[in-house]
Amino acid sequence: MALVLVSSAVVQEKSFSLSSSETLDNINVGIAVGRKRKFEGLATLDLFPLPNRTTQKFLNAKLQARKLKLECGSCYIPKEDEEYPRGQDAHFVCSADNVIGVADGLGGFKKRGIDAGVYARNLMSHASSMTTARATTLPACPLRILKKAASATRAQGGSTACIIALQGRKIVAANVGDSGFLVVRNGKVAYRSPVQVRGFNSPLYLHTDSCKWAQVLEVPVEEGDSIVAATDGLFDNLFEDTILNIISKGRKYEFNPRTVAQLLARVAHQMSLQKKHDTPFSKASREAGRLGHQGGKRDDITVVVANVISSAGS
Repeated sequence: MALVLVSSAVVQEKSFSLSSSETLDNINVGIAVGRKRKFEGLATLDLFPLPNRTTQKFLNAKLQARKLKLECGSCYIPKEDEEYPRGQDAHFVCSADNVIGVADGLGGFKKRGIDAGVYARNLMSHASSMTTARATTLPACPLRILKKAASATRAQGGSTACIIALQGRKIVAANVGDSGFLVVRNGKVAYRSPVQVRGFNSPLYLHTDSCKWAQVLEVPVEEGDSIVAATDGLFDNLFEDTILNIISKGRKYEFNPRTVAQLLARVAHQMSLQKKHDTPFSKASREAGRLGHQGGKRDDITVVVANVISSAGS
């Protein structure tokens, strides 16, 4: 079962290394008693040998302090549509496995009488199940999960997709289309995933069991980073500075990731209903030579916020 489990445990990592310029006098390390030596990059463990059991405990604690995990929250606002009231977005969060995913069913299939939202929901459901059912303790592989989920999805239609997994001190993503993610660090965008489109408002997408468009991305992350994964309903309606402002406010007031995701989704929804304000979508429309569109883009909006925190003590 994939559930959003929120933890607030944060432990700062401390450095135990010595400067290469430090000179240590008369320290007994078993090899040079009473002699002056210059030690370069030696850890305190090298300087003061401990009993084996204590040493192992220290090393385990040190390794644990270095491990990271994702603290996640999500929000989904479907656009008003009497024919498809559930919308066409889908997502999943597997907190225990540090894996998240978003998908956006392609609206063009509506002309053929196909609800691509069913495809997106099935795709994310299979991806979630395959993440939690892995018979290994190794970090999840997003591309493998995406391929297996696409192969298991039998619904008609197609969807963009972005699956992200934390692997040590980096995230690895498998992305298709114009869903994607930002990595926010110290109030700035440290990374933004590229979009895959054929042209204006025409993204590449998954269908049947085809993953040939899937792009694998690897991004280093640090404790304190925030990852914002979303469908184009967010990115078409909010500029980066607005997203950053909301993330910063969330940090300042210590909002949990779910609250931040809700704020992002609600502001994006408000902008999607505007007819005069400039948005990323209206800007892209002008750049594509389509001057008739103004304001936001009415669309389903899915947002998953994942804070990178230390797993020590949790």
